[in-house]
Amino acid sequence: MTNFAPINLLYFDLSRCEPTGILSDRLIMLRDDISFAHGYLPVQDSEPARRRVVVDNYPLEIRNNTKKSYPNCIEGSSGQLLTKGEYYSTIAYRKYSVPQKSTTSSYVVRSNVGTFIYLDWHVSVSERIELPSELSGKPYIIVEKSDSVTVLSKENTGNILFEVITKGYVILRF
Repeated sequence: MTNFAPINLLYFDLSRCEPTGILSDRLIMLRDDISFAHGYLPVQDSEPARRRVVVDNYPLEIRNNTKKSYPNCIEGSSGQLLTKGEYYSTIAYRKYSVPQKSTTSSYVVRSNVGTFIYLDWHVSVSERIELPSELSGKPYIIVEKSDSVTVLSKENTGNILFEVITKGYVILRF
């Protein structure tokens, strides 16, 4: 098979993002029984509501000519990103993981602002996901989720039960 390179640059503009206004903030690459993800934690200037203000054109770029992908944390259609005296803050991550049970991708990102668990499914399933032992009993919030995912557990007992219709994702913060 020959390399297929139809274009040099692929922009995921605002029209290609979630209709609810959620911008692309991560990429997941899958290979057999391992996944690789990179993106920004949904905090500081990458917090979903804030990103809607600081990213007004292309939340995600994939460049064939450099073989790199960029989930943009900050950019402007004017081409002027920052002016003198301005700044922004975000936390980027890269993570390899082995999916749990029926998940397509599942990984934990630990940071100084909390621990985040990302779960993605491409099947309909009721599934209990075991948490890392240090998170057992800790309170959590749902940062973001698709409409097709319901968190059924009322408390964190070391595992959390999810109901997934067709496909979906959830991001939890501890």
